[in-house]
Amino acid sequence: MLRIHNLAKVEYSIIKLCTFVHLCASLAVYFLPQGIIDTIFLPLLGNNFTSNYSWRVISSNNPGLTTQPGVNAFYLALFVFVCITEFFEGGKKKLLYIALLFVSMLMILTTAKRSALILTVIVPILFYTKFLKGRTVQTMKKLSTTKIACGFVFIALCFIYYVSTHPEFLMNLMEKEKTLSSARDISNGRYNLWDIAYQGFLSSPLYGIGLKKIYNQTGFDVHNTYIQILAETGIMGFSAFIFSLACVYKQSVYNVKKYIRICTDSKDIKAISLGFMIFLFLIIYGFVGNTFIDYLPFMLFSISVFMINLKRY
Repeated sequence: MLRIHNLAKVEYSIIKLCTFVHLCASLAVYFLPQGIIDTIFLPLLGNNFTSNYSWRVISSNNPGLTTQPGVNAFYLALFVFVCITEFFEGGKKKLLYIALLFVSMLMILTTAKRSALILTVIVPILFYTKFLKGRTVQTMKKLSTTKIACGFVFIALCFIYYVSTHPEFLMNLMEKEKTLSSARDISNGRYNLWDIAYQGFLSSPLYGIGLKKIYNQTGFDVHNTYIQILAETGIMGFSAFIFSLACVYKQSVYNVKKYIRICTDSKDIKAISLGFMIFLFLIIYGFVGNTFIDYLPFMLFSISVFMINLKRY
């Protein structure tokens, strides 16, 4: 029902600024001495400093300016979406955003988070092939093919060279994969949580075992939103949840298709494109994370729906 002029563009700018800050913080953690980072982060993080220090110093994973690498990877993935949006819908700084995209991907590698790395590739492909195929082709035609090709090749070579000469980018990820493979659980404990949730569902299939019951029992959420809601609210609650989510998805897809077809303002296109990529990212992330359980992804999901559906014709 809201009709506030340019509000979606403001949300876009806020996300762009905040995620860029997290990229800078990730670069600082990677390149600056530990003592300097401690001096900067201690007053900023307060009580959360201990968790941040443990991840980046003891575990050698990059949490940036957050309390854990997963949250940092989350923000970096959003900045990747910003870079892709700016490349296709922005002005003359297209190669700059491609460079920032590659840097962001490198920083995601330092967090050792596989889901964020994979989804930053899958989500933009799904979005641009489904909704903006014609616009993407048109954008590429406006650019100098030779310059773009040379730029992509140069940046890709720099990316490959830097990763090959700095094995620490892949070391944590490979070490984590090796440890999980040795333990015969590449899910990093998720299989066990999913089994606990499934057993809970079997014990009370119709109404579920109660909200947050699994967390109270294990100290962890299930890391699969859909299984957790099924177990804790049963068939009744899960059916209502899936129906509601399907309605939001259907309306959002309809609005993206219709709005992009008639819109001529690139800033509006950027806002709605970023909103839907975040929306799609969080829905898929729900299969391995806590999209509708943790406050951070749920707030971002709400913002993404707002950005998609603000301007309805």
